[in-house]
Amino acid sequence: MLKRTLCAAFAVAVLVAFSVPAFAGSHHKMRVRGTVESVDPAQKTFVVKDRDGKAIPFRVDDRSEFELEHRDKPDQDVPFTELKTGDRVKVKSFKGEPPHLVDDVDIYR
Repeated sequence: MLKRTLCAAFAVAVLVAFSVPAFAGSHHKMRVRGTVESVDPAQKTFVVKDRDGKAIPFRVDDRSEFELEHRDKPDQDVPFTELKTGDRVKVKSFKGEPPHLVDDVDIYR
């Protein structure tokens, strides 16, 4: 009986060990700092030009979060519609086919 239990536990451990990296790989995040080049509220998309001048497209869903960062005021959660062309941002998004799905955006003004 003990031998069966140990074999079953080992089999589960092996399955978990190989499945976790595959699952985690599909949810890697990327971070981009730059300036908002364009915003399309109807399509829920925006483009950020990074420090190297590369234009990176992003898309927003209901789980995407936006936070307005002020130097001398408390930070505040804001809707996507608060994002404006020319804003400096730090975007955390999920890697994948562009436009990348946004997790959260810090807006610096």
